[in-house]
Amino acid sequence: MASYKDFQNSLESGWAIYFDLNNLRGSGSFYPADVDKFKKLLAEAKWPQNEFILARSGVEYKYYRDSGFTRISGTFPRAMIIYQAKAFPDQDQVIKLWSNPDFPADQLLLVEAEPGKMSPGSGLMGSESANIIEYQNEKVVVEAEAKKDGWFLLLDSYYPGWKAEVDGNPVEIFRADGFFRAVKIPAGKHRIAFNYFPVIFKNSLWVSGLGFLAWLGLIIFAYVRPTERERSI
Repeated sequence: MASYKDFQNSLESGWAIYFDLNNLRGSGSFYPADVDKFKKLLAEAKWPQNEFILARSGVEYKYYRDSGFTRISGTFPRAMIIYQAKAFPDQDQVIKLWSNPDFPADQLLLVEAEPGKMSPGSGLMGSESANIIEYQNEKVVVEAEAKKDGWFLLLDSYYPGWKAEVDGNPVEIFRADGFFRAVKIPAGKHRIAFNYFPVIFKNSLWVSGLGFLAWLGLIIFAYVRPTERERSI
């Protein structure tokens, strides 16, 4: 029977994913469909490229079999503002560019969208961190202040069912840098909220609502029918 140590070692390449270690003070999420793609990316990348990938994903520590956890330098903040973006229609193309160590990931956001759908902006300027004020499994609230129109990037997995609001107004969520969530924000101070509302839950509400209406209709029918019969006697 394999020991727990053997089990730990078998997870080395994906330790940060399996154990939610974006940092030691909070948990991370990762879309299950992207886990294998992310693990393959790390496995194919040679040092220091794999370090860049982890740092750009918000991972602060990496596990080594012999030395345990080691801090990764240059880790991106979990929530950040980026002022320039470029659109690509294909996720794999985005990942290839984003994972290149020479790519300025702290200044240019790669968004999965039709190229003609968005303006890339002008000039590169450094990113800024934002303040996460609430973080739960199904809700994330952030306060951000942008110097000019730009993008808010949350290093949590892009996942169907998430909805976003900026200052209470619904906005579109884009998949950014291959794996994460981003929304457009105008210049100034803003409150950005992500809420998880899966389609299956929405459908269940519709089904429940229709079931309730059907049940209510049967009650009304059962009540009204004897009354009409009594009037006819």
